[in-house]
Amino acid sequence: MLSWYAELFCKRLSAAQVERVERIARLRTSPEQQFDELIALLPRYRGAERRERELELLWTAWRISSFSDRRDRLSNVARELAAMPRPQLLELWHKMLGKMSERRREELLADLAALAPVVAALGGRDGVRESVRAFSDVSTWWP
Repeated sequence: MLSWYAELFCKRLSAAQVERVERIARLRTSPEQQFDELIALLPRYRGAERRERELELLWTAWRISSFSDRRDRLSNVARELAAMPRPQLLELWHKMLGKMSERRREELLADLAALAPVVAALGGRDGVRESVRAFSDVSTWWP
């Protein structure tokens, strides 16, 4: 309910109301709810403050156990992340790979699909093409 309210009235909320919604969202035990409420407020931010919120959304999405729900949330923030300066994005990518390496193959593939804009930002079309080729090769080895 709060995510609906925040999304619908985001531009009309006062700074104090935005802060209150953020505080409530961060108290949520469900990372899905927390993500949905925080992303509704993202349009309120610019520059470094927005980047901080995008990173918070990314790490909130990582805590989601259902890989389909996580995939959906990751895809919501992937384009924003892909716009980061390349050195920062590369550092972030290494951290994300560490997290993805802990997942089962089907979860890893879902996460990578959601993060395709990040792969494209780092490796261009060739990077995406080579990633797809590598996944195809691996799937023939371990169906």
